[in-house]
Amino acid sequence: AGPARMTLIPDLQPMMHGPASWFYQAMEPAPVYVGAGTLPSFATLYAIGWLGDRVESRGETPQECIGILLDAYEAGHRFSDGTMGAHTCEVCPPALPPRGVDYPFAWNGRRTTLYGHGHHLILHGDSLFMCPAMILHYIVHHQYRPPEVFLEAVVQGRILTLADRGLDRRGY
Repeated sequence: AGPARMTLIPDLQPMMHGPASWFYQAMEPAPVYVGAGTLPSFATLYAIGWLGDRVESRGETPQECIGILLDAYEAGHRFSDGTMGAHTCEVCPPALPPRGVDYPFAWNGRRTTLYGHGHHLILHGDSLFMCPAMILHYIVHHQYRPPEVFLEAVVQGRILTLADRGLDRRGY
């Protein structure tokens, strides 16, 4: 089987986390982990950028936000989706040649290849935003504009890293 279709989750939809959630149960080897750490129990988890096959919110995204997200991507600050697999962009026209799960990405003279697997976690106050690693592709190539609260979180909050193991504690 090839890459999976991207999951459609409306922006700012609160997501369950903990033993009852599908995301928690899908993780391997131990379901208490998201990538390399547990989610903070004090935070409300919100979905951002899980577009499925359409972009409902279009507009310009601030350059500062794109730069911060690209820095995080290039530094490897993304968490594995466990066994959820790799994803392709369903928004790209089907007439384009298939690229698998690797998407060439260029912005402001910077170049990288985005891989359709994994997600970023951005903590701002008691809110935790989870967006696919492919969010940069959606923003730059499809003019997706994430909600303002997410853009503020990217600039004012903190993108969690693999060093944030055992996230279920205060003191960030």
